[in-house]
Amino acid sequence: MSHHRSAFAGCAIGFALFVCSCRSLAQVGDVTGVHDPSIIQFGGLFYLFSTGRGITGHTSTDLFHWKRADRLMPQSPAWTSDYIPRGGSMWAPDISFTNGEYRLYYAVSAFGKTSSAIGLSVNKTLDASSKDYLWSDRGKVISTPEHNQWNAIDPCAFEDSHGNDWMVLGSCWSGLKLIQLDRATGLMPERSPAPLPVAAYPPGNLIEEGYIRRHGDFYYLWESVDHCCRGVDSTYRILVGRSKDVRGPYIDRDGKPMLRGGGTLVLASYDNVRGPGSCAIIHDDDREFLVHHEYDGSNWGTPTLQIRPLFWDEDGWPVAGEPITRPPTEKPPLIKSMAGSWKIRFNFEPTANMRFQADGTISPGPGTWREHEFRLELTRPRAARGIVDTFNIADDGSFFTGRDQDGSLITGTRVADAPP
Repeated sequence: MSHHRSAFAGCAIGFALFVCSCRSLAQVGDVTGVHDPSIIQFGGLFYLFSTGRGITGHTSTDLFHWKRADRLMPQSPAWTSDYIPRGGSMWAPDISFTNGEYRLYYAVSAFGKTSSAIGLSVNKTLDASSKDYLWSDRGKVISTPEHNQWNAIDPCAFEDSHGNDWMVLGSCWSGLKLIQLDRATGLMPERSPAPLPVAAYPPGNLIEEGYIRRHGDFYYLWESVDHCCRGVDSTYRILVGRSKDVRGPYIDRDGKPMLRGGGTLVLASYDNVRGPGSCAIIHDDDREFLVHHEYDGSNWGTPTLQIRPLFWDEDGWPVAGEPITRPPTEKPPLIKSMAGSWKIRFNFEPTANMRFQADGTISPGPGTWREHEFRLELTRPRAARGIVDTFNIADDGSFFTGRDQDGSLITGTRVADAPP
C-alpha cells in the first residue's frame, strides 16, 4: 500500500477539518445483517448470498432495492458436523455459474480455528419457483486440520482466460492460497499439488476474503486485511494487486509483492463507513460495481450491504466511488457544475473543506480545476511546473474520485453548489 503523502493533500490538509455525522449510505430494503456478500445475475434478478445459518439469500431487480429470500440450505450437510459448531453458520458463500450449473461454495469452521473446510452445493437454477430448483450438496472440496499453518475458508471460484477453473481461499495465519478445480465437478482433482501461496501479510495482521477477477490483461487479487466482526471498531480494508499470470506473483501499484505484505488501497473506514471488506464485482449495463459489506457506524455497527461504482484509472488500477443512491439504470439528473463547496478525503483520512470557484480557481489555493466529459482535472503547483491529476466524476455530479500522481486516493463529495 502506498504511504506517499500527496502534495495536493499537503496543501489541503491545513483546511478546516470536521467529522461527518451523516448516516452511512446503503441500499434500500432488507440490507442489514449482510456479511461476506457474493452476487450473480440470473433471469432478470440479482441474487446475493451471505453468511448465515443455511446461507442467507437476497434478491433485487435493480441492485438498489433488496428483499430477503428463503435460506438456501436450512440444514447443514451431515459431513460439516466435523467442522462446524452445533447450531453454527456456514460462512462466506461464493456463487458462480460453470459447466451448466450454479455452484455455491461455502466455508464451515469454528471462529478463530484452523479446523475448517470448504464445501460445494449445486443447482440447475436459482429460480426457487422452478421445478428444477434443488440444491444438491457435492461434499467437501478441501479442508485444513487443527493447528494448521493456514485456514481453508473464504472461497472464491473463477475461470481464467483459457477456460480453467481456480479457487482463491484461506485467511489469517500464512495468508491466501490458490488451487485448481476440476471443471466437471467443481471439486479438487485427485493428486492435486499443494495449494499455491499468493498473498501474505506481516505477522500480527490478518488477511482474508481473497477475490480474483480478470480485467484487461491482468488478473486482480482483492483482499480484506486487518479485523472484521468488531462492529464500529472493525478495521477491515480492501487492498488489491495484479498479475498477468493467474498463479502470480501479484504485485501492487508500488511494485511490492502481495506475498510480502503488498497491496494497493481501494477502500477503508471513513465517516460512518466502518471496516469495509469482503468484496465482489458485478456488471450491469456495461458498468462495474463493487459489492461489499461494512459496519454501519450510524446503526450500532450492524453489518450492512453497500454497492459502489467501480472505476479504473489510466494505469489500470481500480478506484471505488461512493455508494449508489438510486438504481444504476435510472437516468441521473443533469450533472451540475463542479463549482461549489466540497469535502475532500485523502486515503480515507480526515476530511478537509475545499471550494471550486466559478472562475476555475481553488480556495484555499493555489490550484485550478476544469471539468471535461465526466473527468475532473485538478492542477497544482510543483516547483516550476504544474501537475495535473484527473479524476472520475459521478454521473450525477455528487462526487469525484481517483488517484493523484503520488498514488493517494482522493475523493470529493459535494457539500453545496456555487451560487448562481
